[in-house]
Amino acid sequence: MKSSELKQAVRIRKGRDSDINALLSLYRKERAVSDFVGLHTRARFKRLIRSKDDLLIVAENGQGVAGALDAEFYRESRFSYFANLVVSAKERRNKIGTRLVAAYEQICRKRGITRVVALVYNWNTGMHKLMKRGQYRNSGTLVEYIKTLR
Repeated sequence: MKSSELKQAVRIRKGRDSDINALLSLYRKERAVSDFVGLHTRARFKRLIRSKDDLLIVAENGQGVAGALDAEFYRESRFSYFANLVVSAKERRNKIGTRLVAAYEQICRKRGITRVVALVYNWNTGMHKLMKRGQYRNSGTLVEYIKTLR
């Protein structure tokens, strides 16, 4: 399918309860990091769908949910943390991630958000490219420290 055909076939919209099973499958299948297994739960998706402050948007193609983005908003600080972006493997390189980020940025502007932050794993080169194309810059201020407790 050509990119121009895909743009017509994919619709970006707010997430809804009927998406939850597809979202659980998508996030678990497409995330390469096992740390996320407990993070993407039915309860979390329900909270995002019902929240007036936070956001869950999905990219829907003719076969179901092809991608999703979720974010948290901190209105007092005019700041949003773009927590997760996932696109099904067979839909990658079709601009779905780019369209989800563009829709998110539009929502941010409507809400008066002036700063958006995304944390991206070093190994996620596709996401780094998407961020650079979207004119995001590496702040160089965050280093992640992890300790496994026994």
